[in-house]
Amino acid sequence: TASSNTGMSNSGAVYIYKRNGSIWTQQAYIKASNNSTQDFFGNNVTLSGNTLAVGACNEDTGQATISHGTTTFSDGAKAESGAVYIYKRTGNTWTQEAYIKAGNNNADDWFGKSIALNNDTLAVGANYEDSNQTGITNGTSTSSSNDKGNSGAVYVYKRTGTTWAQEAYIKAANNDNLDEFGSSLSLGENMLAVGAIYESSNQTTITNGTSASSDNSNNKAGAVYVYRRIGTTWAQAAYIKSADNSYLDLYGGSVSFSANKLSVSAGKSYNGSGGGGAVYIYAITGD
Repeated sequence: TASSNTGMSNSGAVYIYKRNGSIWTQQAYIKASNNSTQDFFGNNVTLSGNTLAVGACNEDTGQATISHGTTTFSDGAKAESGAVYIYKRTGNTWTQEAYIKAGNNNADDWFGKSIALNNDTLAVGANYEDSNQTGITNGTSTSSSNDKGNSGAVYVYKRTGTTWAQEAYIKAANNDNLDEFGSSLSLGENMLAVGAIYESSNQTTITNGTSASSDNSNNKAGAVYVYRRIGTTWAQAAYIKSADNSYLDLYGGSVSFSANKLSVSAGKSYNGSGGGGAVYIYAITGD
């Protein structure tokens, strides 16, 4: 079943379907336990095994921690800060396992705009996050700075048993205003790809290692950053720009890992119109 009520405008919902042979049937209908108007619950979803992660990038609560179990908050203290909800299936029954807010939760960050899940690892993008930090903070710390408007950030979480904890807080090595780092995400096995669709450097090559260009002459061209985890430590493995890098390409609009291949899209214009677009496929060999 599902509700026919329309009293919570743009609150959002998720529907889960299960296939038996060639027949699909609805298994669950999920609303946020702190359901509210304009939260956009379900703006992004990802499944891995029996675990479901749901983004609600316009959720408004002021919490800055992870709540395990079915607890959520509804104070409305941080408008459009965003949240992620984790659900676990046992048999045919789905229950909430965790409710995650950014450790530096702030209004208008859009935490949960992008999400990626791979087994017990979760990556969450907040493309409007504003801190001036550069690089990676491994562990549970985050930055409270707000000096780089809409620069964007990515948070990585790891589950042990049924408990989720932050493993890393990632900012672009060339962090800058309006880059929207975290616009798109993909998780492979100990690999993470992050798109920054408004990054503006004029580079046309791949930089393997931890550096990135500080040039800003090619507005909204876009870039992709690849990170590798060894043990519990994340480090940048590559900074990728398209070979035909051009103004307003929005390269990195979507990213996707499949084994040792990475696919990157370009051409997703801001207003939904524009050019034909392209997909770039990269192969990973060793490091």
